[in-house]
Amino acid sequence: MFLTAQQKLGQLRKVESARSWLFTILRNCFLKDRQRRRPVSATNLQLNIDSIPAETPQREEIDGERLQEAINELSDDFRLVLVMFYFEECSYRQIAEQLDMPIGTVMSRLARAKGYLRSKLFQEQPSTVR
Repeated sequence: MFLTAQQKLGQLRKVESARSWLFTILRNCFLKDRQRRRPVSATNLQLNIDSIPAETPQREEIDGERLQEAINELSDDFRLVLVMFYFEECSYRQIAEQLDMPIGTVMSRLARAKGYLRSKLFQEQPSTVR
């Protein structure tokens, strides 16, 4: 919890609200932990052992050059949100405030940009997001 708070310290706007901000982080950590610890009864699992592959398929490595080309093909609106989120590590709220747009628009543009990159990098016929 303290590591998370330290990493997200830049999101704290007012020092006066630090206590409630820390409690929010604590609550979120608790809820995430509770979700991970749900016991599942083995008798309820319907698992066909014959369908389990002998080896786990390797993840495809993404060529950095192809990724950069795909990012460059995005329109400025989508590229800016993508870069701010992944490379500058801004939160949705920070992006929305800096670009003066609703958070929903930030989330939508980021989702569409990621979808375009996925289709461009992993499929033959990408959809266009411009």
